[in-house]
Amino acid sequence: MMPKAPDQQDGQKIRRDPRTGIDTPCIYVCTIDGLTGYCLGCYRSRPEVERWTKMSDAERDEAMAKFDARKEEASQKRKDYMARRQADAANT
Repeated sequence: MMPKAPDQQDGQKIRRDPRTGIDTPCIYVCTIDGLTGYCLGCYRSRPEVERWTKMSDAERDEAMAKFDARKEEASQKRKDYMARRQADAANT
C-alpha cells in the first residue's frame, strides 16, 4: 500500500502512515545526523522517532512545529563544520 500524498506543514511534508493511521514527517531516510542528533529526513530526534506512535497528538504537533528551526540549525552546523575543516586543511 502506497502512502497518501504528503501535505505541507511549515515547509515539512506530512503524510499519514497507512500502518498506524498517524501523521508523520518520515520520508524513509532514517539516518541520525552526528552533528545535530536529528534524522536527516524528518529532523526528529532519536527519542521522538522511537516514541512517535506512543506520543499524544499534541506532542507530535509540537515536534513537527520544530522542523524549520531544526532544519536551519542542521544547515548552519554543517556549514560551520565544513568551514572548520577547510580552515584546518589550509593551516596544515
